[in-house]
Amino acid sequence: MHEKRKLDLKDRKILTELDFNARQPISKIAKKVRISKEVALYRIRKLEKEGIIKQYYAIINSAKLGYYYCRLLLKFQNITKEIEEKMLKYLKENPKIAYLGILYGSWDLVVGYWARNMIEFEEFIDDFVFKYGKYILEKEVSIGLHLWQFPYRFLLKRNFQEFKTGGKIETYELDDVDKKLLVLLTKNARMSYENLSKELGLSGRAVSYRIKNLVKKKIIVGFRTLIDYKKFGYSNIKVLLYLQNLTKDNFDNLITALKSIPNCIYITKPIGKPDLEFEILTKTREEFFSIIEQLRKNFRNTIRTYDYFIIHEEPISRFIPIL
Repeated sequence: MHEKRKLDLKDRKILTELDFNARQPISKIAKKVRISKEVALYRIRKLEKEGIIKQYYAIINSAKLGYYYCRLLLKFQNITKEIEEKMLKYLKENPKIAYLGILYGSWDLVVGYWARNMIEFEEFIDDFVFKYGKYILEKEVSIGLHLWQFPYRFLLKRNFQEFKTGGKIETYELDDVDKKLLVLLTKNARMSYENLSKELGLSGRAVSYRIKNLVKKKIIVGFRTLIDYKKFGYSNIKVLLYLQNLTKDNFDNLITALKSIPNCIYITKPIGKPDLEFEILTKTREEFFSIIEQLRKNFRNTIRTYDYFIIHEEPISRFIPIL
């Protein structure tokens, strides 16, 4: 059980600024929050030490690099803790694994996979099923073609912002320096130009130019901060929507409604069994079901049914394919 942490307004403002742009200099954040640079740095270090700030990362649009985000949902049967640990170890060792989520609810595990084409994804599924198929009761695959992610709005109710990835698959050819730069920025988006220069063997000006160029090409969509929402009493619930009577207008209206949910953090438009997916942070089951019932009431002719599960743990969250 995570202890609920209360933040004062200054901490909330700092986290909000870091969530909107994790590469902002301390001096700029301090000015916006109206505190000294030294106080801002002290507060950020404290938030890092407490584990509230887990990571700073660059949002990479992997579709620009020629990758599909593929997903496999699994329901287990007759599985032991030992087999599950071996399975997770097997998955963690695969460099193409983008995401692992341990779930509570109608599914047990979600696996995200970076694939350049569907044959690659098929080969991964076949290898996995040949090895662990007798422990799989049910599986479901989908391809995340469009993804919207949103800031942690429980911090401050302020300007709305979204980061969109996915879309048409492209194949920008990156040199080894750009590839290494992307990996470094997904591991620590606040890494200084000085340290980036040392790692890449380039001048600070050259590093700055490359980052700006990657942003211009929309390969880098933004720089965010990963916050441990559990420390504030929130659970992450993923909802799978199955729709009917679709028109472009009611689909667009549904997307708009999902974006307006205060603690919605992700929306995914996949190809697969669900027509639409979203993730929300909630503190209680009552709060969650209240949101769902209002949504179903407003879109009674569009939402046929839904499924949901709690994302309990995330052993892997890689923000870029291993290039």
